[in-house]
Formats: sequence, structure tokens, C-alpha cells
Amino acid sequence: MIILVVDDHEIDRTVLVRILHKLGYTADIATNGLEAVALVKTKPYQLVFMDIHMPDMDGITAASEILSSAPSPLHIIAVTGDGYKRKRCIELGMVDFIEKPIGIQRIRQSIDSLSLFPWPDREILTDV
Repeated sequence: MIILVVDDHEIDRTVLVRILHKLGYTADIATNGLEAVALVKTKPYQLVFMDIHMPDMDGITAASEILSSAPSPLHIIAVTGDGYKRKRCIELGMVDFIEKPIGIQRIRQSIDSLSLFPWPDREILTDV
């Protein structure tokens, strides 16, 4: 599975990438919406974890652009500390909404809910 993590905070990006690694996945990273929009045009991402509040281009604007022009089908999951944006993200077409702080079980639950991607055969670690 080809995954993109988009977040302007280095610690949040690192935590999410580590969680994905423990679940058997790797991910590319972007630090804002502009970078995410550009990267999606260069690689057939299947899943994007998108922060909502970022400089240059916020996650809602980036998700809107990505969903309207992605060269291949993909799923976007909002990852933010702003629970008030849930309705807007889902209306836009994001498939899930995860509030920070994130944890391994919630990330796994979100990916499992997509029913598209098999889990790799490896032991799941619960600490991050």
C-alpha cells in the first residue's frame, strides 16, 4: 500500500509514521497541503493521512484538490486536534476522522474500516 502522511508538526508526523511502520507499512511525508497536492500527482497513493491545520494550504483545501484531481482512487483520513471539523471533512469525502493524540489501535481501526488493504503478516507492537 502506498501511504502519504501530511502534517506540519514534525513530532506528529514521526509518531504516525512509526505507528504505520509497526503495522507493517511505510509512508512518504509532506509538511503542508501544497506539498501533498504535488506529491499525489507523482505517485499512485492509496491512502493519505491529512492534518487539517497547516501553513501554506490547509488540509481541507488540499483534500478537496486531491479528491477532485487524483489520477487514481485514494482515501483520505483526517488527523487533527480540532474535533469541530469532523462534519466538514466527512462531507468533503474524507473516509474517516481521527482526533489527536493518535494511537496505534485507532490507526489500525481506521485502516481496517476501509476493508481494502490486507494487514501484513507480522506481530503488531502496541507501544509507540
